[in-house]
Amino acid sequence: MKIIPSLLIFCLTAFFYALPAHAQFQGPTALDKEYTVKEVRAKAAHLDRLDIAVRVRGNIVRQQDEDTYLFEDGTGMIRVDIDSDKLPDRPFNDKTVVILIGEVEYNLFGKTEINVDRVVLVD
Repeated sequence: MKIIPSLLIFCLTAFFYALPAHAQFQGPTALDKEYTVKEVRAKAAHLDRLDIAVRVRGNIVRQQDEDTYLFEDGTGMIRVDIDSDKLPDRPFNDKTVVILIGEVEYNLFGKTEINVDRVVLVD
């Protein structure tokens, strides 16, 4: 009869040791750097090739079509592609400061744009 409790303890111990640890990295990341539109345009080919996520701060100043907007930050203007499910739940306008996080899409013959993964409203 002592085998069952011992076996149960052994199985539970083995189970908990087999679980992966879920720690989060606390050091610097690529998103620590905030890019300007001017920097994104200057480094667009490199950022696109390496799939580096960028973070920009400024204003969405105009909607061009269903999911294409113009973004401006004081150093320039760039097209951004934002799917409707990535837009914030709260209404915002061209005066609202936003942070966009996404990947740069560079086309040698077309326009550079940011494919946005996340929109954060700055209060």
